[in-house]
Amino acid sequence: MFTPETLKIGVALVRVDDGRLLVTWNDNWGAFALPMSKCGAYGTREETPAVAAVRAAAEALVRPCRAVPGGAEVVIRKVQLSARDGELRNYDLTVVPVEVHPDYAPPVLDHRPVVLAQPGQLLAEAVQPVSDSMKPIMEALLENGQL
Repeated sequence: MFTPETLKIGVALVRVDDGRLLVTWNDNWGAFALPMSKCGAYGTREETPAVAAVRAAAEALVRPCRAVPGGAEVVIRKVQLSARDGELRNYDLTVVPVEVHPDYAPPVLDHRPVVLAQPGQLLAEAVQPVSDSMKPIMEALLENGQL
């Protein structure tokens, strides 16, 4: 029986006070997406999804970030055909509430392509183009009461 490769991905859910979410431009996908990264993307060390999500947010904002204390993680498991290489994969996506570390806030948003959008805009795909991974993540967050 064929068992597709499993990738563990940390997804950063960065909110601002008015409920908007941070999405960033991903050159590899040619689309906007929540900041996310494969666990251990920069080496062979073990990395938790929470650490990968914090790293992805820090890369997008160029600011020290941290997991929101007491924030609830949402795990989404799905099998999907990779648009990048056409391979079928199991994705274990862990969505982690992340914030800019208070000692380094507020974030400066004019240094790279980031957008703050309302969840409804992302669900309705009013922000274009968005990655194929966005809608299932947003729907799972809505279903889990995270949006």
